[in-house]
Amino acid sequence: MPRATILWLAAFGCGGLPNPGSRQSAPTEASTATVRNALVIAADTLRRDRMSAYGAPRPTTPRFDARDPVRLHSAFATSNWTLPTTSSMLTGALPETAGVTLAANDPLDTTAALKVASAVPAFRDLGFRTALFSGNPGLWRVAGLEEGFETFELLYDLPTGNSKEIVDAALSWIDAGDANAPFFLWLQPFDVHFPYLPPAEVSGAFRDPATLPFDVTEQAQRTAIEADFANLDETGQAAIRSGLLDLYDEELLYLDQQVDRLLIALEERGLLSETVVVWTADHGELFDDGGTTFFFHGVSLRPGVNRIPMLVLDPAPDPWRGDGLFSGTDLLPTLFDRLALPPPSFPEGVVFGADPGRTRSYAFDAVGAGWGEAIPAGAAWTDGTHKVLVACETGDAVGYDLRTDPDELAGFDPNQRAETALLLTELAALLPSLHPEGCLP
Repeated sequence: MPRATILWLAAFGCGGLPNPGSRQSAPTEASTATVRNALVIAADTLRRDRMSAYGAPRPTTPRFDARDPVRLHSAFATSNWTLPTTSSMLTGALPETAGVTLAANDPLDTTAALKVASAVPAFRDLGFRTALFSGNPGLWRVAGLEEGFETFELLYDLPTGNSKEIVDAALSWIDAGDANAPFFLWLQPFDVHFPYLPPAEVSGAFRDPATLPFDVTEQAQRTAIEADFANLDETGQAAIRSGLLDLYDEELLYLDQQVDRLLIALEERGLLSETVVVWTADHGELFDDGGTTFFFHGVSLRPGVNRIPMLVLDPAPDPWRGDGLFSGTDLLPTLFDRLALPPPSFPEGVVFGADPGRTRSYAFDAVGAGWGEAIPAGAAWTDGTHKVLVACETGDAVGYDLRTDPDELAGFDPNQRAETALLLTELAALLPSLHPEGCLP
């Protein structure tokens, strides 16, 4: 794989590159006061390209599709697993600025604490009711994520299809509160996270039990991925990939049903017409992308993990329309703007569609290994049409032309092309400000 090497000492001599987003914004003219609530569904481990809303061949999200959401096509996660990406979304800060550079393979008792404040207390101080219900109990590992939430509930010991329980908890919370108070509600369902165990309601919707090459159990799936896959021929590997995606897609279909149940309940309560609904993800999932034999997440910045859905239901959707880049850091700045609220300080987040808008998006990978190019942990930098990946320890880098190679299969030396050479120079100047002592924590 052709690569370039960055000379890090030279990067220190370059003029400091500003953070990819630092502008604070008053509410724009496009914002209106017709909406007063915000509902975020940040589905754990949801691949954008498995959603029929984004053109997947199966009807995995038919009910949400029928509501004709606005689809943002260039939304990027700031990392490849839950703790750094959720921290970015709630603070408007990159993982390094937020102080959450934990690796997905760190021991489960490894913790972090936010170095910048969550934006949620600003909602609370403006009179909003605030709640978070997550099917991923690991959020406790980041001290400070709970700040500002009057209810911060991590649901334990539930089946992987836990969106039903999350929706039930959310509706009970809505009904128990002051109906005149606006709300900020964050839901983080765990349905499509491994293991892929679809509930009975959708079992068999996409898979053929006669051809599934493993049992529908966590252990059978883990054995197929971790023990069997690398030793199989192309036909055997394709059968495992297909079987896993069948189960994953069924879980997504179930999640779509539960999201729709929530939206119907909001309609019945007269709340949906005054609520902005954002369906996004903390990150995606790998299924042997690019023939790397890598699955799961936390080990790659490939598009299956790094590109995330951003679907919006808004009674006045114009502020969400546009072709600009969207980073996970931009979610709360954009919601504050859309609700016409005075924003708190966001270290790197910007308002989507504002002028000037975002022209670059950054992501950090604390593990590496899953890129398929033998590049260790590092960072990604993209302008939406091109992308560069850089290894922190060695300076090795690889570039991609996303217009002709959206799956990032044909890497090249980024110095060979002007667009990627510019991105490489920018990233070399940015990294020392985020990692004064090197990229690895």
